[in-house]
Amino acid sequence: MSRRPSTRQTRPTTLNDTEGDPIQPRRLIGLRPSLSLAAAAIVLTSIVLASCGGEGDGTAPAPLTPEAAIPFGPGADSLCAAAQAEQEAIRRGIGGDQITLDDRARLLVELAPSRVALGEELRALEPPVGAGTAGLAADLAAAAERRGVASTRAGELWERGASEQRIAVAAAAEHDERERFVAIATRLGLVDCAEVLSAADRRELAETVELGLASPLAGQRCASLGERYLRELFGDLAGCLDAERGAAPAESVTVGETQGIGGVFALARVTSVGGSAPGEARIRLVYEAGRYRIDKID
Repeated sequence: MSRRPSTRQTRPTTLNDTEGDPIQPRRLIGLRPSLSLAAAAIVLTSIVLASCGGEGDGTAPAPLTPEAAIPFGPGADSLCAAAQAEQEAIRRGIGGDQITLDDRARLLVELAPSRVALGEELRALEPPVGAGTAGLAADLAAAAERRGVASTRAGELWERGASEQRIAVAAAAEHDERERFVAIATRLGLVDCAEVLSAADRRELAETVELGLASPLAGQRCASLGERYLRELFGDLAGCLDAERGAAPAESVTVGETQGIGGVFALARVTSVGGSAPGEARIRLVYEAGRYRIDKID
């Protein structure tokens, strides 16, 4: 896959990777629509049991809120997956190359409400049982909230025309909170919050990367691009086909470390040999129309 410079008029400074229709601060805390069927079943079972009363003493226990009825692990992972899916929709809506300082800062402020809401929703879950785990769960929620605050700060600085250095420092804080969040989620044994992909997801994203970078067919390379990336690089599919027919594909592609949330997004370290852009790259993929597609190559 060839990469041509964006024609957008933006400042060239770039930021370390951080996490686009604008959204308003979200609804009251509650179940997200994408909670898994298993989690929903747990909610229903818990509510039914609660309605059966206590140990024959004639008193009814206080009703469980949906959040309290969900075990922390499945509940937290469902919230993380739903929040990330929401943020992917924002990314697609806001467009841009999402690499330059202007586009990154603009994106951060739009993602902030979703990130703050995730922290609030994680706090509403019943804490896990076990030595130290309740404290870790609180730390996880706090990291999500701080990430949202850092996103807001970076975006506000950009909107006020602050120096690139100040914006970059705020964006770096957002990146650090993401790393902290993932590390805490890993200690808690979470999956989606810890961005751990299944073997099937890793195979599927590797297939997309292979086709996108090394397929001899321009049509396959173009079909491997996500909607936003295709539009940003080439305008439309016809433009991609015209540009890619004369491009040299990679001779080989090796996919290394991966992260992500299955069926939502993925990150992969990739090394390619030959082609128009050999060497190491960090590739971001989104899940669109039933498969992973390349969303950005850094």
